[in-house]
Amino acid sequence: MPNSQENTVPVTARVPVSVQEILERAAELSGATLNKFIVQAALKEVKKIIEDERLIILSVSDAEKVCKPTGEIDAFIAAVARSRQDNVVTNNIKDFENIPNLQLENWL
Repeated sequence: MPNSQENTVPVTARVPVSVQEILERAAELSGATLNKFIVQAALKEVKKIIEDERLIILSVSDAEKVCKPTGEIDAFIAAVARSRQDNVVTNNIKDFENIPNLQLENWL
């Protein structure tokens, strides 16, 4: 949250009355004003989204499966693709076939 010495700007949003009522109830339960509650909740979600984008989670088991038969670059490509549930497009399908749960495509 910004401290009192930082410049602040207003943030507004239009929501249905039913959403406003839910937000007000949650703010009341948490002991915060509606504005403070909304900003805190939004900031928490924003931080999670940013952290999720920065972080590639790979278990030791996954790393062993990915890293043994392939080169470092291929392993990295596979890890990123799997963490994002993306497909790998490659002309070298055989380099990735041994990696479980990896979607492969060859466009050639």
